[in-house]
Amino acid sequence: MNQKRRGQYAYLVCSWFSKISNALPVLRTGFISLATATFVSGQAVTPETATESATAPKGINESLYATMEPLLQNNDGQLTPELRTAYLDWAANIVLTQLRQNNQTVPADCLAEVWADSDLRTAVYCAVFPPDPSILQNYAQLRAELGKAFLEKYRSLVIAFAVANRISRAETNEDLEVAPAGLSKDSALKPAKTAKEKSFISGIADFMKTNKVSALDLYQDETLQEQLAAFLTDRNAAPSLIAEIKQSVPFGEKLKNAMVLLGQRPAARESPPDTITWLRYLASIYEATPSSTPVLKGEPMSWPLIPIAQAPWPLLMPLAHPVPLGEATYIWERFQDANGPDRFHTYGPYRSPAKAMPYELQPSSWFWSAWPDQILHGGECIPISKATVELYCSLGKPAGYAGQPGHANLISYEFVHGSWRAQIEQAFAGGPDVTYAKWYFFDRPGENLRFRHLYNWAGAEYPLGLALGMNDSLQSYMDTRMVADIFNALPPEEQRTIGTKLLQHGLETNPFNPDIWYRLAQLMPDAVRGMGLVRTAMNEPPDDTGYWKTVEEFVTRYSILDQNAPQKEPELTQICAFLKTVPGIKLEDIDSYSAKFSQ
Repeated sequence: MNQKRRGQYAYLVCSWFSKISNALPVLRTGFISLATATFVSGQAVTPETATESATAPKGINESLYATMEPLLQNNDGQLTPELRTAYLDWAANIVLTQLRQNNQTVPADCLAEVWADSDLRTAVYCAVFPPDPSILQNYAQLRAELGKAFLEKYRSLVIAFAVANRISRAETNEDLEVAPAGLSKDSALKPAKTAKEKSFISGIADFMKTNKVSALDLYQDETLQEQLAAFLTDRNAAPSLIAEIKQSVPFGEKLKNAMVLLGQRPAARESPPDTITWLRYLASIYEATPSSTPVLKGEPMSWPLIPIAQAPWPLLMPLAHPVPLGEATYIWERFQDANGPDRFHTYGPYRSPAKAMPYELQPSSWFWSAWPDQILHGGECIPISKATVELYCSLGKPAGYAGQPGHANLISYEFVHGSWRAQIEQAFAGGPDVTYAKWYFFDRPGENLRFRHLYNWAGAEYPLGLALGMNDSLQSYMDTRMVADIFNALPPEEQRTIGTKLLQHGLETNPFNPDIWYRLAQLMPDAVRGMGLVRTAMNEPPDDTGYWKTVEEFVTRYSILDQNAPQKEPELTQICAFLKTVPGIKLEDIDSYSAKFSQ
């Protein structure tokens, strides 16, 4: 932490518990049998020595509070090395107790390795809250199957996969019943649901085969449509379905199903590879030397797109999104094809379903949602942003889904001029203040600030800050996550006292976790103190990602606009004048705030 930043923060110093599944599924390749020893704080022990108090009925927050509170009082709310070690011991105890209770264990040498590596230890035990035993199990399985040489070179990537493929799987949110429409389910083909529909589609296929008619001709030619209607009427097809025979999206979907019956298209997309296969594929192209790279902005693209072997693991978690190997190989070969067109296709073509349909009615060896076909027929924002994510992931560039009001887009990570950064791509409906993105840490649903709670996506400043935070250091960023967990475990009265000091120290440690800013903003006792906090954020060096601009806006909303107006008019005038200088604060926000004074 540099001295300048410490000076900027100096003025500030003034029961949800998700049960761990008994099944504990591990990755996509299944659970493997492991040994029986465990390891905590550098001392080999048996599973029975993990204390029951770690998971006592009083709850996970209370358990953490009981461990942390005496240390917090002794160190005046500072995240000292002793406090960090105590947190790690507590989290490891939670994990090992859960494993013992479920009769599941991890080899002693794996546990020793985890504890000996500070970044690995923090990831395994403290990546998420509550601590999740499946992260340790995942790491143990990957370690066993990939081998020592792979682990030594790609440890960060393996850690990322172990965390991303935990029980509460951030990649697919499979534990949630609701998911972003169009992102979690493949809707490229709408299969028949009833016997009448199946018979109708079978009739269309028979007509096409008998008359040697293509789906596209049948879609566009009214005469052929009349002949098809007569053909299906003779076969006693449902009149309501016959009425659909016209150039329309519903009729196009029926034709697509008929193409599947005729072998002109596959019935489904190729299945994605298992975790081990996908990891090995990413490593293979990372180590390869492409014969050529596309030209971007007048210069050949450098390879690799990001240095996976040196990247901090939190930025690599989006790579846990596997792409079918046939498609990934196609993308890699197309990327190298010096004479090929469109070698790095990141977006489009943008077409409505009606305009895309003629392109979808072409025979192909690819399923409609497969990347090689998707970039030909195009579509609206959801499928083409998905295609960009899969392009990036296939080439080893981490990227995840994002959304804006009425629009789907993405966020990607990159390494530019020696620094990590994230960027919002395809942002046609606003900036980071209205953008939400997949958050691979999958924090506490319903309790986080600036989260889209329907499927637990974070405000864009979270992934933007994650990348910026890695430039300070991985440990300091993970320390802020520990700070947030400890703060959330404190009783409300202690959050306002020792908790405030803890949050302030978290900001000194690494200012790129928005959750720390927002929790502290909510604790501001009045608008004048709130202005001080906002000024602290505004004094930070500006960045071109939009992180600070977004943080400044929402710190202002939490610490000033959401609070009562001051009782004295001079103070109100001062605060309203200040609000006009804050990015993102609109005149109507100031008018609404002023109205509180009148009331």
